[in-house]
Amino acid sequence: MTLVNKLVLSHFQFHMVFFMLAVQAFGSVALMVLANKVGLNVKYRAMNKADAKTWFPVACSQALMLYTGGKALEYLNVPL
Repeated sequence: MTLVNKLVLSHFQFHMVFFMLAVQAFGSVALMVLANKVGLNVKYRAMNKADAKTWFPVACSQALMLYTGGKALEYLNVPL
């Protein structure tokens, strides 16, 4: 996935890192929901306020780390 992100960010001159990461995150959630609907053994809990409050700082830190990593990858010299 890192090489695909590098290709999108540098080769195609795409500079909206946050949008790219949001599409990947929503795509992952959609695939999990679809796999659950199809009957594959994918288990996850329903969303509740207590879990959201507990995991919000962790999720924000993760999103910030992915964003800064994407921005670094945009300018990093990785041969494709």
